[in-house]
Amino acid sequence: MLDLDVIRRILAKALISAIPADFNLCLYLLTDEVCKDTNIAKLLALRESLERAQFVKFWRDMYDPEDEEEESVVDGIAGFDNGLRKLILAEITATYQKIPLASVQDMVNLDEEAVLRLAKENGWAVDGSVVTLPVKNEVKASVISENVKFEQLTKMVSAANDI
Repeated sequence: MLDLDVIRRILAKALISAIPADFNLCLYLLTDEVCKDTNIAKLLALRESLERAQFVKFWRDMYDPEDEEEESVVDGIAGFDNGLRKLILAEITATYQKIPLASVQDMVNLDEEAVLRLAKENGWAVDGSVVTLPVKNEVKASVISENVKFEQLTKMVSAANDI
């Protein structure tokens, strides 16, 4: 017998994993019948919002006041919100150089004061209502060279001719 609550918790933890494939790998182990469970289906919908970078929709769906369930699908998962915010902040940093403060607030589901603290912790500059993010991923040119001896090349060419 499967314990759907344990499956829900594992999927919720995989959702905030730094490795995006973790969630999919967990899904491959589940049957269609298990995926039709209300909580599991909600986690699947939440994952889709995250994959599409629809963070505002994610938070709205996650804590929907009109939801029939009394508990959230992530109840009992310690550090879920903060782990998710770290992932979202990494996406924001990789995507934007400048972004409105209000957009960051909506994306991480925090008030202005908390976002200002996050900006300070991450080394972001806040000028009025615009957040400027430092460029971290500078592309460095690299030269790749290989040393192939002529004898090795002739062996490879003759082997290719034999095929």
